[in-house]
Amino acid sequence: MSTNSRIGKLLPDGRVRTITCHWDGYVSGGVGEDLLKYYSDSSKVDSLLDLGNLSALGKEIGEQQNFNDFTSQNQNWCLAYGRDRGESKMESQIVSLEEFQTNLNWPYLYLFKEGEWTFHDTYDRYSGWKTISSALNNINTEDEN
Repeated sequence: MSTNSRIGKLLPDGRVRTITCHWDGYVSGGVGEDLLKYYSDSSKVDSLLDLGNLSALGKEIGEQQNFNDFTSQNQNWCLAYGRDRGESKMESQIVSLEEFQTNLNWPYLYLFKEGEWTFHDTYDRYSGWKTISSALNNINTEDEN
């Protein structure tokens, strides 16, 4: 089963440029950790959003690959519905910050703002927004104890 997420970047005008990702939306060991490790600067985030909606987030943007041939896919590359499967209407969208934050159709929301990744676990709607780095530090600290 997949764990969907929504990935966005806060724009200077206060709106959010956003895409969706179908697989591994979790913070630890999933989209959250990969965003923090591999998409930590604004230009990389822009390149990621240029791909449009994703089946899977990779460590690299990569190149076009055959969406349906799993044996030939580079597992380190993003797998995009538009680029790799040829689907239309998969481009990033611009939405209001309010719409992005209140869209609870996605278990995990990720927002790049002021040079840092934040997330919201919509299953725990009272938890609010946190930085990915602080959440991962808390998980690692708990694992050590």
